[in-house]
Amino acid sequence: MVRVNNLDFVEDSSNASTKYVRNKIRLQVVPHLQEINPNLEKTFSENIARFAELETLLNIQVQKLAVEILNKRNDGIYISLDEISKLNPQKLLLYELLKPFNFDENVIQEILDSLKALSGTHFFSTTHQAIIDRNDLVIVEKNTTVTANQFIHPTTESIAFANDEVLLTFTEEVKFEVNLNKAFVNADKLIFPLVLRNWQNGDKFIPLGMRNLKKVSDYFIDEKVPLHLKSVTPILVNGNGEIVWIAGMRQDNRYKLTSATKKLLYSNSKLNKWKANTPTSKNNTSAVIMCAFLSG
Repeated sequence: MVRVNNLDFVEDSSNASTKYVRNKIRLQVVPHLQEINPNLEKTFSENIARFAELETLLNIQVQKLAVEILNKRNDGIYISLDEISKLNPQKLLLYELLKPFNFDENVIQEILDSLKALSGTHFFSTTHQAIIDRNDLVIVEKNTTVTANQFIHPTTESIAFANDEVLLTFTEEVKFEVNLNKAFVNADKLIFPLVLRNWQNGDKFIPLGMRNLKKVSDYFIDEKVPLHLKSVTPILVNGNGEIVWIAGMRQDNRYKLTSATKKLLYSNSKLNKWKANTPTSKNNTSAVIMCAFLSG
């Protein structure tokens, strides 16, 4: 290019200045290293190639490891704390495993230092959060949807809750089936408007088939509901403040059907519901509210 265009060669004067680190290394350090090792350039080239191969090997091993220990579920990615403790080298491998979620090395070290911390300990990246939940580290997106109270009236046909939608229709067909994703409610006891909301501290209900009140927080613990899902599990509340149904999990015994039931309010909702040890599915879990209106 220079010859074709008949241009004079010009060298940047800054190339000779050692006030720049790059020039100091090139002009002062490298010559001394070449005195020690005349084949320095060849050694550098060989090491660069070797490092590239090591990086390829590391990536292959991390991909295999990710398949083995990253458990993808509907509500997040689970990593057993026991599996993390077995990693060797621990910090490097965990950093590579969590790199897609943008956790930096400082946060990785905090996670490793907290493997025996209490459940509920949170760690954050720019895009995600990691939560120690009992025996697992759970990775979820940081921009968790905020849920607000949603009111349900007798004329309500559909209602949104977080990323879920609840559809309601009346039916004359009175039926009952044992299905945790469906609630069959004695609507004669309902006081409208109902409220669909998230869990609140102090919530209590009487689980279907039982006689005594139980704290919802204790019920969540018994059912091993992940901590980050407690606040987004829809709860149907009667107008008198009593819980009617923990959506997709357990109905309140006070609102069960009786032999006098004549009419149902059929509600079909698609909930992004957690299920233990269930792999990720492209289809949301269906949950149904069946509100039964008694004749007379």
